[in-house]
Amino acid sequence: MTLRAVHVASGEVGLGGGRIDAERVDSSREVLRRLDAGDVDCIVSGYDLDSAGRRGETGLDVLQAVRERNESVPFLLYTDRTDGDVAIEATRHGVTEYVSLERLRRDDMTLGDRVRALADKRESPALPYDRNAIAELTHIAASDDATFEDKVDELLDLGRDFLDLDIGFISQIEDETHTITHVRGNEDLAEQGPVDLSTTYCHYTVQSESLFGVRDAEAEGWSGNPVYEQSGLSCYLGGRITIGNELYGTLCFADEDPRALAFTDVERTFIELLVEWLGHEIAREKREASLRRYKAIHETVRQMVFVIGEEATIELLTEPLAERFGYDREELRGKSATALLDADAVQAGYEALDELRSEPGESSRIIKTELLTADGDAVPVDIELSLLSQSTDYRGLVGVIHDRSDLAETKAELAAERDRFRYLFEHIPDPVVITESSDGGDVIRAVNPAFESVFGYSEPAAIDRRVTDLIVPEEAHEESLNLGAEIRHEGSVVTEVRRNTTDGYRRFLLRGFEYQTGEGDRAFTIYTDITERAEREQYLKVVNRILRHNLRNDLSIIIGFADVLADDLEDEVLAERAETIESTATSLSELAEKANEMARIVGQRSTTTSHGIDLVDLVEDVRTDAATAHANADIVSTLSGECHVRADSTLARVLRELVDNAVTYADAETPRVEFDLRPSASSEKYVTLAVSDNGPGIPAPDRERVLGEREITQLDHAQGIGLWLVKWLTESYGGDLSFDVDEDGTTVLLTLPRHDGDEDAAPDSA
Repeated sequence: MTLRAVHVASGEVGLGGGRIDAERVDSSREVLRRLDAGDVDCIVSGYDLDSAGRRGETGLDVLQAVRERNESVPFLLYTDRTDGDVAIEATRHGVTEYVSLERLRRDDMTLGDRVRALADKRESPALPYDRNAIAELTHIAASDDATFEDKVDELLDLGRDFLDLDIGFISQIEDETHTITHVRGNEDLAEQGPVDLSTTYCHYTVQSESLFGVRDAEAEGWSGNPVYEQSGLSCYLGGRITIGNELYGTLCFADEDPRALAFTDVERTFIELLVEWLGHEIAREKREASLRRYKAIHETVRQMVFVIGEEATIELLTEPLAERFGYDREELRGKSATALLDADAVQAGYEALDELRSEPGESSRIIKTELLTADGDAVPVDIELSLLSQSTDYRGLVGVIHDRSDLAETKAELAAERDRFRYLFEHIPDPVVITESSDGGDVIRAVNPAFESVFGYSEPAAIDRRVTDLIVPEEAHEESLNLGAEIRHEGSVVTEVRRNTTDGYRRFLLRGFEYQTGEGDRAFTIYTDITERAEREQYLKVVNRILRHNLRNDLSIIIGFADVLADDLEDEVLAERAETIESTATSLSELAEKANEMARIVGQRSTTTSHGIDLVDLVEDVRTDAATAHANADIVSTLSGECHVRADSTLARVLRELVDNAVTYADAETPRVEFDLRPSASSEKYVTLAVSDNGPGIPAPDRERVLGEREITQLDHAQGIGLWLVKWLTESYGGDLSFDVDEDGTTVLLTLPRHDGDEDAAPDSA
């Protein structure tokens, strides 16, 4: 049988000979003329028709013109090289098949071979199968027992079987985001989550007036396109789901393998039927879900709500309302509104009803009245009334009751809070300013008396002025603006600033906090004067530098010259004095070095630590080192097992200091130092490490100064400095230092917090 074809082309592309009777034309107008004349089995068109000189038409223009005239005639479009964009647009316009000459040459085929294959594969309508599918769809739709989810699954399976494709799915599309809500045949798709719509075939489906289909993605030029590469789907047919006039999503069927035959008119018609039915089913499910939510709200809402019907009877009463006023819900249902509302409230309700019905734009009215409890107690309330339906027909009134007795109590509590806040605001000794953000800087809304005293501006003079204009040095204006922005962004800020006061420039610790009010966001800023503290810190840094450099260097010179003099002087008295100078300078140098080390260690400590360390291992390391350094001493430990405390390896420095002091100042023939672990007397969250010696004991003045029981006047020797180091480091871990002194010697008690990771009890003492 000879195939009658119309071929729109420029150039030398031919269809070949046998079984094809091809008429060559050069425009869509000529194609339409041949269609009207009849006897056309197939239309073939190239894409690039410019050389034919017909007003710049392309093959897509020809395709669109043909489909407007005839939707069923087979149409094959080809390009010289594979072009995914052309393939996509051709599919949208209803092309039967798209090929590229490049692909045909690679497959050792001619354009005529594809045209004959297209004609050979044309199917006649499969009416019996179509009737069976429609009967199955009717059965699914009419099922009263099946849930919405069950019906959707059956529908997807029906479409997969009808098209002989593996995958069926439904997507929901919102703001260019594509989310698969139901899927059959590939459960992995349901787990991929929302994706960009433009990376899916559905992007083209929602732009098409009818179904959008791809038979063989690679053959039709989709290679390299993200849609094909990311999905891996070679075959696809989908339609857009609308509810009313709004896009909901898509119904799609697909397969990873290409389909041998093009989608027939019967197949497309049936899928369009599925899409339409699904749109109605989703809309119905949304309505039923809304009703279910209303019922749930009715049963679970925690507000006091009632509904008065058309006959002025109570139709609904929520449980919170019944509980608050002591009524039985079932007893009140069906009774007159006067069983709940007094005569004044009923009259006000009728007036509100008339206003709501005569002014459709008004949504509610509020009446103030009193409701009686079942025991006869009057409760002040606000009742917000609104129409049950906004339609012109009256359906009833909905009333929401707000208990004003609770509101009055809340207002009283708020007033008390405001009074407390005002008292603190007025009496806090540091300057406080409340500001509001505005262009150009924070504007002052309130100041306390301390602000007036320190900065010299009364509240009336400061209000509505910018902080930068009053107290901020000119060079710090930008810094102040940045601080205001940081407070609003972070919620709080703590930093040091320099401000202009009645006594000149002073250093302050600024603490700023953002908070919300009914008038908008405000900032609450406290200025604490730290000028003296800053000066002391600077002084200590200078003194420490002098101690570390000048004093140490000068003492080294003194020691050196004293050593030379002791060796060179022949006078024994002078030589002895030179040795005294040398030993004193050496002792002073060692003391300075210890003070330097103390400053370094304490300076590196933070006020708290989250580190954990095994105290048993740490003590054993210290004991081993000390036994080597002090061979004449007896250094022992009774610790065993594990005991984790909140500390770090610097604690070893403290323990070595205690051991060195005990051995250095011991008066026994064999100095003894013992480590022992004891449970804390104050809390199970702490453990106490006892370091005991058999020496004469730490002098009481040193202990009392370290413990704060004696005024600090001087530090006589290195042991005093060492004890300060022990105290500061122990307290930096959140611990405590104490002493136990008797005739047997001194026990230093270091109480340390257990680390969170330590779930075991303290090990027993040996």
